[in-house]
Amino acid sequence: MKRRLACLAMAAASGAATTACAQETAAEREIRAGMIACGFAADRLTLERDAELKQDYVTVASGGSAPSDQQLECAAALTWRTRYMANFAEPVVAERFLSKLAAGDPADDSGIKATARQWLGEKGLLNKLPDFAALSNADQVAARLETFCNVKTGALQVDGSTITIDEATGQFEGDRARCVSSTAIASELGGRGIMIKFIVRP
Repeated sequence: MKRRLACLAMAAASGAATTACAQETAAEREIRAGMIACGFAADRLTLERDAELKQDYVTVASGGSAPSDQQLECAAALTWRTRYMANFAEPVVAERFLSKLAAGDPADDSGIKATARQWLGEKGLLNKLPDFAALSNADQVAARLETFCNVKTGALQVDGSTITIDEATGQFEGDRARCVSSTAIASELGGRGIMIKFIVRP
């Protein structure tokens, strides 16, 4: 299902609901308002759901000026806070966004990192995080992430220091992808040169 967010900034700013807006769920209104607050034009946003993967997306159409790092960080924070995965039609922007999503600031336990730790805590996993210190390469890290997050062996694709989560494999249903990402962020794998990359199939 696709829903063009034609309510535009007027409804977001005034709280007035058009017929289209009135049919939105609370979660849809939250992600719409959040993306607008991040600086993305309402008429470039589309809500989509992949029924097979049970994943909701907010897609940002191509066109217009390139988003700033701050906008992408804002969208990444929304992705962690809601059930929606932000998806950017421009490949270059999508790559920048995924870097923000997988990053996290080792020096600051706030923002994306704090959200990842909170999610792991809610799942009872924060105090059970695996030890990556003795691992020497991304293949070993990927294997440990697969074991910890109950992902099928070999589902995480490794290329150099990049570990890829590809939703097309069908091995990341439920919370598995979020478990891998949250674990990587909370464990500060980025500081060790390990990059977690998403391939999203909206």
